[in-house]
Amino acid sequence: ERLERLGWSCSLPSSSAQAPNQIMAATFHALCASILRQHGRHIGIAPFFCIYDSDEQKACIKSALTSLALDPTKFKSSMVLSIFSKARSFAIRSSKGRNLEAGPGGRV
Repeated sequence: ERLERLGWSCSLPSSSAQAPNQIMAATFHALCASILRQHGRHIGIAPFFCIYDSDEQKACIKSALTSLALDPTKFKSSMVLSIFSKARSFAIRSSKGRNLEAGPGGRV
């Protein structure tokens, strides 16, 4: 339905066999995921990557903490996710993860 409405507003004939191929309708995140799946290999991203929602992320962190025998009362999954987010924001690679600098005067 969305493609039909877009085709109509772009003056594409609805009976045209090419109309669905001329328009791509997606959310921003779905569009980016599609582009990465098609072209990500050029920047080292495999096409079969998975995007976790927040519940899946927390479950994955909890599982990793359990595997490492770390106390979940000391290492909350939300805290670990926050550290990962800060590290990504500062483009710090995981290979340098032991001494993460958060920026001027701060530590992660």
